[in-house]
This record gives sequence, structure tokens and C-alpha cells, in this order.
Amino acid sequence: MTKKRHQSLYSKPASTAPHSFSASTGATASDAPPSVNEILNTLRRSRISSNTSPESSHEATIQTPTLPPSLRNLLDLPSTPTPRPRRPQRLDANGRRLPAGPAPPQSWLDTSIYAPQPEVESRSAPGNRRPALHHLPGITRKPREKSLIDLCLRRMAKDWDFQNEYNQYYLASLPTRLRILLLTYVARFGPENGVGYVGLERILKLPDDDDSGQGINNEDFTRLDLASSIGNSVSLKQVIRLIRPPTNDSTTAAVSWDAPSIPQTVRASPLIGLTHLSLANPGPAASWVALLAVAAATPTLTHVSLASWPAPNLMPNATAINAKMTARGSPVVNLAAEDRYAHSIDLDFSAAAAILRRLARRWYSLEYLDVDGCAEWWKALYWGLEDEGVDWAGDWARVRCVSMRNPGLRSVPTDSPFDKSAAAKMVVRELEAYVRKHRGWIDIIKDQD
Repeated sequence: MTKKRHQSLYSKPASTAPHSFSASTGATASDAPPSVNEILNTLRRSRISSNTSPESSHEATIQTPTLPPSLRNLLDLPSTPTPRPRRPQRLDANGRRLPAGPAPPQSWLDTSIYAPQPEVESRSAPGNRRPALHHLPGITRKPREKSLIDLCLRRMAKDWDFQNEYNQYYLASLPTRLRILLLTYVARFGPENGVGYVGLERILKLPDDDDSGQGINNEDFTRLDLASSIGNSVSLKQVIRLIRPPTNDSTTAAVSWDAPSIPQTVRASPLIGLTHLSLANPGPAASWVALLAVAAATPTLTHVSLASWPAPNLMPNATAINAKMTARGSPVVNLAAEDRYAHSIDLDFSAAAAILRRLARRWYSLEYLDVDGCAEWWKALYWGLEDEGVDWAGDWARVRCVSMRNPGLRSVPTDSPFDKSAAAKMVVRELEAYVRKHRGWIDIIKDQD
């Protein structure tokens, strides 16, 4: 029978003499090549030492000073092992796992669409400040900051140009509460020129081929936030067109008297229950003439924001034009109702008070008025006698709250007498005393002292 051969995996290394003894033997022994057993013993010793304490040997190697190769060969010292590779950073400062590969260049990060925008606020031009997110009442359940709804609406508002084109057939299908909030977020975080008339139609009107609920889609739509849009991307005439759609009055002649009459198609208004309207921070194309037309079309409004609106004037472009009669001795009069210095130097608010009186007669159901940043014409709210200015006891008898904060949305001109906070606060106190004297209690939202 053949013998069973047992091959041992581990063997005890042979004891060898110290290195100092072998170095002093002679030149003939050092010049002889090592045998196979010596090479194997050397490999076993190095393997055992690396398996027993790799950390201690690595630390000892690092702490040992390095020598040039010539001296290392002369002293018969082992070579210095290579250092361990440095472990790459797996997590960022927020604890999130970094993507694989090298870090992106800084130029990519600066030009990315996800890079945070610098919050630099320019105050050089009037009307460039955005309104607050909830500057107008009417939202029952406000989303919490950094909630899912808040983050989604912020992202949709910042990418409004893309959302308006890509999701144009689905915007009107959103719940009414989300559509109301979407308009508010677009006014605050969206483009500088606002939502745009095309985007506003896509939010309010269902597509023409969708007959699921054209008439009942906006029954609960009571709040319309057009801040930063009026005069920029949406005109007041377009708002009137949404509130009161034009009817087709052209009728064709019947073939005979016995033929049945063709029923006229009446387009239903998408804003039949509108009660809250924000026209804050208008553009240069906004006019008080169109605002009076909007007021005539919306007599049921209860909450209105006119923050940052200019002084009431029906002919703003004619304030610097003077005209003289042909008769001898006739005075030089202004083409408009008042000149450019009527408020700043003459302190004459008669024309502005007359316009506000006409506005109050149209908005007779008003309960809340926001005139933040309009300190230059606050005095017109109580100017003149009872039959000259706003009738707080009649037309605006339901108004319970007026917001009059000076550092609002619009910077007051330097030549205005109300550019100082003390003068503006005095006007607020005078209005409060005037209304309480002629009617009763009223709440004024004003700046903190």
C-alpha cells in the first residue's frame, strides 16, 4: 500500500542566529547566494510579523527615519514599505453620500440650475421688491415651511416657464387650494414679470376638449394673486376679460318664422366667486382708469391689495404738460387734473381723493384694504369734506382693517414729504382718528414703533 502523505500547512520556523553574528563571519559567507531554505525562512518571518501586528509594524515603519538606498544596502536593512492609500471622503458635510468619481469643478457648481441664488435686493428702481408670501388674507391652511407642499410649490414657481409649457394641460386639473397657492408662490418666487396671461388662463380654464367640469371647476376659487404681474405680463383689461367673458351678440337670420331659434352660447366666467384680489407691485403699464373698470366688474370683492400702486391719477403722462387758453389774461393750467408738484409741494390731494371716492363706490363690499408702500398718497384717503373724498361711513362702512406699512413694496421718492417714517406715522394716526370720528372702530396695520 502506498503511504498517505500529510502536508503540513504551518511549520515552525527554524531558529537562526542573530544578524550581528552572521554579519561578522566573513566576506566569503556574505558573498554566497542564499539557499532555498533561507529564502523560505525569511518569507515565513515576514508573513508572521505582518499577520500578528500590521498596525504596529506600519506605525513603526512610519516612525523609522528613511535611509538612502546605498546605505540601506550597506547595512542590510529592509526597504521601507509603501504608505497605505488614503481613504476617500464618502460623506459630505450634511451626512449625505457623495457620488462616485472625482469632485465636479467649481465652475459647474456655480452655473448649475440647482445652485442657490444670491439674495441681493436692488433698491434702485421702484417696484422691484416682491410682496410677502401671504400678504393677502384668504388662505385657510397655509403650508408649513419646508413641508412637501411648500417645497414642491417653490420648485414649480422657480421653474414656471418650464411648468407652464410642459404641464399646460394639467394645471387646471389641480385642486383649487393648490392652484390658489401656486399663483401666490409664482408671485413670490417666480419670474419677475409674474405669471403671464397664458399661464393664468391655463391655471383657471380646462382644455377645450375636456368637458368634465368647465362650469364647476372654479366654484371655490375665491382668491386671485396677481402680484408683480399687473402691468408686466397681465393687463387689467385681460383680467376683466377673465371675469366677464365677451358674449357673441352676432345672430344669423332665420330661414323661416317657423324655424326654432338658435340658442346663444354664453361663456361662463371662470371667476364667479372671486372675493380676494391682489394687484400689488404693479408694472409701469398699470393705470387707474383700468382699475376703475376692474372695480366696476368686481363689486363683490371683500379683500383687495393695492400695495406699491402709484398716486391716483387718470392722466399720469400729462402731469408735466401745461396749456394756456387763447383768451387774454387766462391762466396757465395743467392738462391733467394735477401737476407733478401737487402732492409734494402744494399738498393738494383733491384729484386723488376724487378718484378714490369713485373707487369706493364700486367696491362697496370691501372689508380689507392693503396700501403698503403707498405713503405718498395716504393723505388722499381722508382728504377734503365728506362729499369730496372717500365716504368711510357709507361706501366703505364695512372696511374693518387697513394695512398701511411704510417700508412696503415701493420706495417713496425723495421729494415726497412722507419719505420719513415719522411723517408717515403721523398720517396713519390722522386717518385712524378721522375714521373713528366719522364712523367707528377700525384696525390699522402699521409699522412698529
